Parts: sequence; structure tokens; C-alpha cells
Amino acid sequence: VAMTAPISLICGNLISTLVARRHALGLTQRDVAAIMRVSRGSFAQWECGRHCPSLPILIRWCAALDLFIRFIPYEGRPRRDVRKQPPRGPRRSNVIKLQRAA
Repeated sequence: VAMTAPISLICGNLISTLVARRHALGLTQRDVAAIMRVSRGSFAQWECGRHCPSLPILIRWCAALDLFIRFIPYEGRPRRDVRKQPPRGPRRSNVIKLQRAA
């Protein structure tokens, strides 16, 4: 998922992948919440998309499902600021990819 997409879209795509993985492993929300040491209510709100979890929570969620998040730098053309100000440094978009832990 490219980082230029709205955060809700990125979060939604990641979460739908994590929900599918949880189902494939035969785990309940309560099981994964216990592994992550969070309340089942908070976990349910992240899964249904009511709230977007923080990056540390996403990392713990992936670990609970035997996955990890890998950030891949985007080496394409740098984006320009809409206001046409001179660039302050290299701007890069990133790609987030989920992979199974080895």
C-alpha cells in the first residue's frame, strides 16, 4: 500500500489482511487480544475500523499473528510541495508490506 493513500485506506487494507490471517489461524478476537495484552474491546474497535491502531500496536498485532511489517523505501520521483516551495530535503513515499515471520 503506498503511503500517498489516505491513512484510513492504509489502515483498512492492513487490518483486513490481519483479520483474514486471524481467521486462517483459527483464533478469536479474545485470543489475539490476550496475546497482545490489550482489552478485547479495544481490539474489536481496531478490527471493525472504528479506531486506527498506532504503529506500535500494529507491530504487536502482526507479531501475535506471526507476521511482521517491512517498510520499503519508494525510489520514484520525489513529490513537490503544492505551494512550490524549494524542497527542504529528499521526500520519499514508502510502501508497507506484510510478510510472514521466518
